[in-house]
Amino acid sequence: MKMPDKLKQKYIKQKPNTWRYVIADIHGCAKTVKKLVEEVVVPSKSDQLFLLGDYIDRGPASGEVIDYILYLIEQGYAVYPLHGNHEENMLDDIKEYGKESLEMMVRKITKCPDLLDECGSLKERYVNFMQSLPYYYEMDDCFLVHAGFDFKKPEPFQDYSAMIQFYIDNESYDTSVLNEKRMIHGHRITEIDYIEKLVNEKSQIISLDNGCAYRKKHKIYDYTKLGNLCCLELNSACTKS
Repeated sequence: MKMPDKLKQKYIKQKPNTWRYVIADIHGCAKTVKKLVEEVVVPSKSDQLFLLGDYIDRGPASGEVIDYILYLIEQGYAVYPLHGNHEENMLDDIKEYGKESLEMMVRKITKCPDLLDECGSLKERYVNFMQSLPYYYEMDDCFLVHAGFDFKKPEPFQDYSAMIQFYIDNESYDTSVLNEKRMIHGHRITEIDYIEKLVNEKSQIISLDNGCAYRKKHKIYDYTKLGNLCCLELNSACTKS
């Protein structure tokens, strides 16, 4: 996967005397993310809000999620969205399928018809948004990425497929590659008790995806331990333990 330089990564400098927040996979849960941002996080325009990708599919309002992100940016909030595998899949579908097949995929398979215009095509602003997303952010004290880095590869920062698809675990995490910085990621659905454990223990690697769209009985996951949209405050999470 060869990406333009502007999409590979961005170094984000922490603003002094501000808060930094990270929200994991939103997956079409527009009402949830709005309530989280406006009633729980309540960032000022000087704070930094990072989003870990996967804004679409599963939940009921994928287009509304992207509209809300773009609205916050237009209003002057410092919002930093990342690329997720569901955005990548949608961009791949655009290349692979014709108009009618793509419309069927979006309506019936990914179940996010609000991404389509009245003619059944993906709205241009959503395509532009997905195409603009970088694959990871680096800061002074941590890395943010959707899925993870493949530390077994000789050039883990060049493997963009891994950044949106890789299922990383604590055993494969190599702190030396990241200069001892913490890594915060989503993608891998994690039970809420374990997320809280990782945060409380100030783990070097923290997974934040609690499967916010999983609120009914599921054949794989225990939905009673899922269904939350998680937000991590980075300043306290990244202090030395």
